[in-house]
Amino acid sequence: MNILFIVFGKDTQHYLQSNFSIYTFLAQKKEETTIHIITDKPEMYNSIATQVNLITIEETILKEWKGEFDFFWRIKIKAIQHLWEKYKDQHILYLDSDTFLFGNFSALLEELNNGNAFMHLCEGEWKKLQSKTEKKMWRQINNNDYGGVTITEKYSMWNAGAIGIPGAHGGKIIEKTLQICDDMLRNDVTRRLIEQYSFSVALAYVTTLVEAQNQIGHYWSNKEDWNKFITTFFIEHTLQNHSKEEIVASVKNIDFKKIPVYVDKPNTNGRLKKKIDLFFPNRKEIFIPNK
Repeated sequence: MNILFIVFGKDTQHYLQSNFSIYTFLAQKKEETTIHIITDKPEMYNSIATQVNLITIEETILKEWKGEFDFFWRIKIKAIQHLWEKYKDQHILYLDSDTFLFGNFSALLEELNNGNAFMHLCEGEWKKLQSKTEKKMWRQINNNDYGGVTITEKYSMWNAGAIGIPGAHGGKIIEKTLQICDDMLRNDVTRRLIEQYSFSVALAYVTTLVEAQNQIGHYWSNKEDWNKFITTFFIEHTLQNHSKEEIVASVKNIDFKKIPVYVDKPNTNGRLKKKIDLFFPNRKEIFIPNK
């Protein structure tokens, strides 16, 4: 199996998150499994460089992967395709950086060996989705053809934080995902969910699609608490000069149930906090004096 992370840019937190996620997989790593990282900052993985395959990416390639419609999330599809072309017929597990393995890795491998695909979880049928963006997108795509697939309610929306592609169907799944994505962009479908839904449709169209939420945690809605935990985790191990082996052993003892992976935060909460910061800025800031 090939596990893939795509991490680039200046946000250090993304590198902390992905390093942590990698350690959770190293704790259960199989001999036949390789962890790949496509990144523009390979130095952010120096501490585990011998445990992973670093693939340095240039800005020109990222721009090319965005395609003619300059769609940022198309990069994910192209990165998976890039890996597939190097390791054809092998399973691929793509992961967002804000994920971790807490369940049985062998269960995921078994699904792929059986020819099934998986995504993190099913977010629901279109008629049950409530956000304005989802409703608008559904009005645009319902009963229309994209990539040779007629969109109906049988194709639910799935969370793309984890995507498992079985080697037996990999080429067809990736090609179909890219076709659906580009057709939607060409028809000016609302962009925010296009990449996510393209995978949802392609995987379900080609093979059986199942959930991975019993093995993989995805804390996209509670990054604040998990980022604090992960930062503290690495600070403690760094200050104590722990080896990779000691960190892996520590990961095995983490109680992943202590911090919620999903928190439904009211929008008003965030808006009020922003207004408070705006209306009540810091009164005074003092820096060290110039020489």
